Amino acid sequence: MQKTVGIPRALLYYNYYPLWKTFFEELGCSVILSEKTSKEIMNRGIEVTVDDVCLPIKIYHGHIRNLLMKDLDYIFIPRIVSIYKKEYICPKFSGLPDMIRCNINELPTIISPIIDWSKSRRELTKVIFTVGSIFTSNPYKIWSAYKKGINQLKIYKLLLKQGFMPEDAINILVNKKDLLTPDFNKGKYTVLLLGHSYNIYDNFINMNIVQKLRKMECNVITPEQLPTEKIEKEVEKLPKKIFWSMSKKLVGNYLHYIKTSEIQGIIYLVSFGCGPDSLIGELVWKWANKNGQLPFMFVTLDEHTGETGFNTRLEAFVDMIERRVNI
Repeated sequence: MQKTVGIPRALLYYNYYPLWKTFFEELGCSVILSEKTSKEIMNRGIEVTVDDVCLPIKIYHGHIRNLLMKDLDYIFIPRIVSIYKKEYICPKFSGLPDMIRCNINELPTIISPIIDWSKSRRELTKVIFTVGSIFTSNPYKIWSAYKKGINQLKIYKLLLKQGFMPEDAINILVNKKDLLTPDFNKGKYTVLLLGHSYNIYDNFINMNIVQKLRKMECNVITPEQLPTEKIEKEVEKLPKKIFWSMSKKLVGNYLHYIKTSEIQGIIYLVSFGCGPDSLIGELVWKWANKNGQLPFMFVTLDEHTGETGFNTRLEAFVDMIERRVNI
């Protein structure tokens, strides 16, 4: 009988879903996603989490509870410590499986491999085979599934670099939709949208900011569109190394685009209570104020953020860009 694996449509889903989906399906599993983020999912997550955690973590809990309504054998919750050598991400990611087990009852079996790129390649290979051995004893099948997943991930990242949003890229890649030429770069102005992937790509969390900006004739550039080598080139100039991988990407994007004429404004989305962003966001904010060349809007997101006030700020921001361009 085919095994079913549930994947929450939250957090690093926007970064790695094609890899995860391909890997499990190549091993004969059926992959089931939670529903798109909604107010109900958010509220169900808030019910079982403490007030101090950030909104994306609360929403992740809501997605887990949504998956419990489906017929699942497993839920995939990786314990992610590091995604690049000598770099780290928010410690909440490494504690996610424990938080979920503590806060939510009647869970199916959780698959929670430790993903830590600070360790040797041999250790990472062991993790791949440990997860794969849950479904097959054939090591060649496991390695083949992993390689196919990596290939899908590479194509997915190329689509993001072209400007596709994750849902569109996944439709093209995973659901075999036709590849269309992006038709959304027709606005008068271009805005750099900074933030972690789960903030800028989850339309519920960010209140559809990308669609709203496009309706206001603004093209949107996201951090995934800038090649890694350009990010590295910019952050190497800093007096100290940034050890948070996601934050480093945002800083590299800011430092690159602020020197070009490609953008007319910058918006930075931050989750209330985010540890890395409390430092990196403040740093970028100070740089932007000191530079003073472009309109810069800092948006803090939590469950209390009102859409009406958010829309007003967004409209004022675009008006500022328009006035500045027309001077």
